[in-house]
Amino acid sequence: MKIMQINGVIHSGSTGKIVDDIKDFLIDSGHQVTICYGIGKKTEDGYKFCYRYEQAIYRRVSQIIGLRYGFAPFSTMRLIKKIEQEKPDIVHLHSINGNCVNIMKLLTYLKVNNYPTVITNHAEFFYTGNCTSTYGCNQYINGCINCPRTGWATDNAFVKNTKKAWDRMKEAFKWYNNLYMVSVSPYIMERAQLSPFVKQAFHRVIMNGVDTKVFHFTNKGNIRERLKIDGETKIALFVTSSFSLEPNHLKGGYYLVKLAAQMEKENIHFLIVGNEKAEQTGLPDNMTFLGKITNKEELAMLYSESDVTLILSRMETFGMTCAESLCCGTPVVGFKCGGPENIALREYSLFVPYADLQLLQKNIFLILNKCKGKKNEISIKAQTEYCVEKMSKLYFELYKEIMD
Repeated sequence: MKIMQINGVIHSGSTGKIVDDIKDFLIDSGHQVTICYGIGKKTEDGYKFCYRYEQAIYRRVSQIIGLRYGFAPFSTMRLIKKIEQEKPDIVHLHSINGNCVNIMKLLTYLKVNNYPTVITNHAEFFYTGNCTSTYGCNQYINGCINCPRTGWATDNAFVKNTKKAWDRMKEAFKWYNNLYMVSVSPYIMERAQLSPFVKQAFHRVIMNGVDTKVFHFTNKGNIRERLKIDGETKIALFVTSSFSLEPNHLKGGYYLVKLAAQMEKENIHFLIVGNEKAEQTGLPDNMTFLGKITNKEELAMLYSESDVTLILSRMETFGMTCAESLCCGTPVVGFKCGGPENIALREYSLFVPYADLQLLQKNIFLILNKCKGKKNEISIKAQTEYCVEKMSKLYFELYKEIMD
């Protein structure tokens, strides 16, 4: 088989890692893989189709016309030329956002030329037209005529073209027969199947894979010693790519601080892993901001040392923090936000309605008691469920099914 994977980035971020994992599995199985990407430094491992300066121009244009995925003429032309040169058996689209490609034009080209196409919904824009995340909004089912979040949907563009973007994406998918849509959680598949764009697609769920060679239970950490946290004090961990105290922020830092303040008299300490530029003033005394952790081994040790991991997002398509934490033997408590409560191991996780801090606090103590002394048990079960090998094998089986 000859597979072409197209993603926004290469070798970085969660989607870059997933692309690499699938590539490695296919090459080890004797197949050919080409990776095309638009953002980041040039590398011999893949084909870069978008230059940095033109991406900046495309972003500015999209912020005027309100089409986040409907411009980028020259980079799209280069990508299509590469497809014509390579003539892959299957084209696999991942998160090609970031104003590096005209998705509507690319889809139309693939459709007209009858390329079997796999799309992985790491976000929601492929079935909404503009929104990377719907926050549970269902306007995309009926055409985004009365969009309640035009600023969010169009990246605060001058012209809020949500309806036009929806129409153009629908047209690109029209009569698309060779279409296979993968969702990273059952929640996202349910959302995708509601979209009139892709009802004709073959839908399935393939969960994201975790590098279990790194993310597994270990007792090598020293965070308690470093922060002088005694053995009787429980550690609640919060891991996010973007920590903010804004009440409406996607990742829920505002609610974490409220929860910590609410639990100041309890024997529990809150640790935050987040971007280094985050606001740190005004945090309760039972909370420590650790900053950004890029070393995966260090993060795995932190998961392993913690007693519970908190997920307070408004919406998540999958919930990699949830899977990583469980692989390291640490149970999860959080808000219901789509993906995590769908993919979590139920016996080691509890989820409550969004913003219900009273019930969240109660469930933290419930899970701590339920999972006491079960680190190895949780880790072994989670590694079986979320391992990279399982994800890669399921994609390989999908490719074989398409070829047959």
